[in-house]
Amino acid sequence: MGRRLLAAVFVACVLVALGMMVERALHQDADSAASRRGRHGALGTAANPPPAERHASTLEVHGTVERRSEGGSWQSLNEGDPVDINDEVRTGPSSTARLQLGPQVTVELAGGTGINVAQLSETLSRIRLQDGRVVSEVRGGAGFRFRVQVQGNNAQAESGAGRFAVLRRAGAPAVFAAEQGTLDVTGSGDTVSLHPGEQTQVVDGGAPSAPTRIPTSLLLKLGRPPPSRLRTRQVAITGQTSPGAVVHAGGAVAAPDAAGQFSMTVALVDGPNEIVVEVEDVAGRRQQAKLPRITVDTHPPHVAGKVLW
Repeated sequence: MGRRLLAAVFVACVLVALGMMVERALHQDADSAASRRGRHGALGTAANPPPAERHASTLEVHGTVERRSEGGSWQSLNEGDPVDINDEVRTGPSSTARLQLGPQVTVELAGGTGINVAQLSETLSRIRLQDGRVVSEVRGGAGFRFRVQVQGNNAQAESGAGRFAVLRRAGAPAVFAAEQGTLDVTGSGDTVSLHPGEQTQVVDGGAPSAPTRIPTSLLLKLGRPPPSRLRTRQVAITGQTSPGAVVHAGGAVAAPDAAGQFSMTVALVDGPNEIVVEVEDVAGRRQQAKLPRITVDTHPPHVAGKVLW
C-alpha cells in the first residue's frame, strides 16, 4: 500500500511540473507576438506601413475668404491655415484665394467661388465646385489624377498633369477649358478630351459639347435698350457675347447659345433702376455695359372727374 501511494504522489508531481512548463511557454509566445505587433504595427510587417496622410493648406488670401468644417460655422481663412477633408472654402465677390492640395496640386479661387475639399490621396485628389471659377495646376506623378466635380451638374474634369479652369455660375452650364496638358471632361457618361486652348460646356444632366477654341477676346454687345419708363417690375434684356461666357444682370444669370446670343429677364423695383450687364468667361475675363436708367411706376393712374346733372 505504501509503495502505491508513493508512486501516485510521484506521478501527480510530474503532471504538475509539466503543466507549469506548458503555461510558461504559452506566455512567452504571447509576449513575443505582442512585441512584434508593437514594432511593425497592425499589419505585422515593417515593409507595408500605413500610407502617409495628405494635407491641404492656404497659400494666399486676398479679401474676405472663409472656411467651414463639417457641421461647423464659417470662420475667417488666413494665409498658412490648414484645410481639412470635407471643409468648405468660399471667397467674397471681389476676393481670391490659392490653396495647396498635397504636394501635386494648387487651386486658385476667383471672386464669389465656393468649393468643398472631397479627397486627398497619393493617387486621386478631388474637389467639388459649388459655384464660381477655379483654376487648377496639377504637377502630376506616377498614376496620380486630380478631379474637379461640379455640384448639381453631374459633370467633372480630370487631369494627370497640366493647368485647367472650370466656370459655373448659378445654374448656367459648366464650362471647362484646358490651358496646359490634356483635360478629360465627363458628363452623362460621355467624355471629351480637351487640348491646350480648347473649351467645352456641359448643361445640367447633359453630355459635353464638342470642343471649340477659346475665344481670343470677350465680346459684349447689348440689343435694343428697353423703354425708359415701365409699369412692370421686370424687363427683358438681349444681346450677344462670346460662346461659353456667362451673363449677369440684376441678380439674374444667363448662358448664350452656340452663336453667343442671349436673352434674360431681370427683376426691377418701383422707382429708378440702374442695370449693369456683365459677362465672364472661363479664362477669367470680364466685360460690363450699363443700360439707360429705367423708372418703374406700378401704381395705377389717378383719374378725377365731376358728375354733371
